[in-house]
Amino acid sequence: TALAAGLLLVGALVFIFESDSWYLAFKAIHVLSAVLWIGGGAFLTFMAIATERADDPARLVEIARQAEWGAMRIFVPASFVVLGMGIAMTINGDLDWGQFWLVFGLIAWAISTTVGIGFLTPHIKKLTRLLEDHDARDPEVQAVVAPLLLAARLDIALLLLIVVDMTVKPSF
Repeated sequence: TALAAGLLLVGALVFIFESDSWYLAFKAIHVLSAVLWIGGGAFLTFMAIATERADDPARLVEIARQAEWGAMRIFVPASFVVLGMGIAMTINGDLDWGQFWLVFGLIAWAISTTVGIGFLTPHIKKLTRLLEDHDARDPEVQAVVAPLLLAARLDIALLLLIVVDMTVKPSF
């Protein structure tokens, strides 16, 4: 793992330093962070859907726990790097802040961050507390899992829509 991380870091730094502009360096970090954040969230969402269909509540709860771990260590930090690098690109590239695709991306980022920090994280913590005294199949536990799954699905749909927005840059 350390070797793979080292190769990634060295390769990324070489590519970034060889780029001919700060804008491209910011863009590389922006896209890499978005891939970690959105790709990881999409994977967890698809795993949760498959596990839900397999009717395996214990495994579904474990996926929720893994989502909490990933959120605090990967997704939240990566989302703020995405925002920071997006702002840096906008300033460095002298882009118009009033463009639809940029405004949509910022608003959607704010919604996703609010959902993640304001809804998903507290509900996952509640779920963890419930599991100290209840089984995964307990109705009280499942009552917390259901809205978590719905919010996570809506959030990943919004994040994927941001990806489409950022790549096609609609100009309404």
